[in-house]
Amino acid sequence: MRNLESAMKAFPQAQFRVSWKPFFLDPSIPVEGEWLDDYILRVYGRKMDLSTSDHPLNQAGSKAGITFAYPRLVVNTMKSHRLVEYAGIQGADFQDKVIELLFSRYFENLEDISSSDVLIKIAEDAGLNGAQTLEFLKTEQYKSEVAQQYEAAKRMRISGVPHFIISKGTKGRKIQLSGGQPVAAFKEAFEELGER
Repeated sequence: MRNLESAMKAFPQAQFRVSWKPFFLDPSIPVEGEWLDDYILRVYGRKMDLSTSDHPLNQAGSKAGITFAYPRLVVNTMKSHRLVEYAGIQGADFQDKVIELLFSRYFENLEDISSSDVLIKIAEDAGLNGAQTLEFLKTEQYKSEVAQQYEAAKRMRISGVPHFIISKGTKGRKIQLSGGQPVAAFKEAFEELGER
């Protein structure tokens, strides 16, 4: 996200609209979560030490100003995706703030973003009403919408995050970028779509 934001700043005349869509890397993650090392062993059949500073993930994060923390719990993110939908109804700025806080609290602060208490604090820090957020989280609201959007992403053969679909207008050509991309990749996509 930070590289996308940096690229957008290089095109001050353009009007950008960022739309967040849910995606589950593994929808079968249990409610109690699973330690990242155990998850990697289960899914990939081998151990990987992601915590080393020379790991490509950490190097890319460092370039974007992100320090990934370990050991991390892999959690079920349905509630956090529902919160993103809820924040989006309140306004795009709220949604952007919630996303940024979810990322930093999970990847840098090792907070459990499946916990209602953590999500309420994130909502409050993003400027949303905590009591209303608590009441929302007690419901199943937006659960089916999140599931439908995930299924739509699978039908588009999206298999990982981040995944960016960049277009000029709703009917124009689309450029898709998968994975953590450098600022230059976004700039190139914007230029290819006619932004200067």
